[in-house]
Amino acid sequence: MGKNYNYFLVDYRAKKQIETLRKWGMKVIPVYTHQHLQQSISSHPDMLIYSICNQVIYAPGTSYNTLRNIQSLGFKIIEGATALTCNYPGDIAYNIARIGNKIFHNLKYTDSLLRNLLESYGFKFVHVNQGYTKCNICILGDKAAITEDKGIADVLEREGIDVLVIPPGNVRLSGYRNGFIGGASGLLSGDTLVFTGKLLNREVREKIEKFIEKHNLILKYLSDDEIIDIGSIISLNQE
Repeated sequence: MGKNYNYFLVDYRAKKQIETLRKWGMKVIPVYTHQHLQQSISSHPDMLIYSICNQVIYAPGTSYNTLRNIQSLGFKIIEGATALTCNYPGDIAYNIARIGNKIFHNLKYTDSLLRNLLESYGFKFVHVNQGYTKCNICILGDKAAITEDKGIADVLEREGIDVLVIPPGNVRLSGYRNGFIGGASGLLSGDTLVFTGKLLNREVREKIEKFIEKHNLILKYLSDDEIIDIGSIISLNQE
C-alpha cells in the first residue's frame, strides 16, 4: 500500500508551520476548533480525524469547514460513533497510532466504527495504556518510532519496532505541563520527517537526529522556534 502525501491536516493556529509547508509546495487543510475539547487541543488533527484508503473518519462535532475542504478533495467522510468530551479519557477515541500493519491505542476507548473499519483491512490491534497514543509517538515509517512514554516504548519493542525513548518536557504545549513529540511531527514523504520547531536541549536533539539518520530519513524543521505540539502533521493518505 503506497502513500499519497499531497494533502496535510494541520491545526489552523500553527501559522508558521502552515506557511512553511505551503512554501514547500504542500497542500494544507486547516483543522478548526471542536467545541467539546480543551482549548489547547481543540483543533488538533490527531484528536479528531483518521484517514485510510480515501476514507476519513471524523469525530462528531468536527468543524464543517474542515470537513467540507476534505470532501472537496474527493475523500469520503464518515462520522465516527463516539462523541468526544472535554476530559480524558473522553477525548481519546480517535487518537490512534498506526505503525506498519499494527494499530496502537488504549483499546478500551477506541471508536467502534473506526476499529471495525480498520479490522476490515486486516490490521492487528495492540493495546497500550496511554490513550493519547498518536500524540505520544513520532512515527518513522513502519519499523521505528520516538516516544517519551516508557510504557508505549515497551509495547512497541515487543512488536519488533526500534524505539528511541526521550525524556518528557522537551515539547511545549500551551495550557499543559508539556506536549509530546508525536504531536510535534509528521512524515512529509517516505523519506522526510518534519518537526514543528527545534528542541532546545542539545543532547536530546542530537540523539534524535542520529536516530532519524540511522533509519535513513531526512529531518526538516518547519520553524526556527521552539518545538511545539500542534496535534501532528497528518497526511490525508491514500493507502
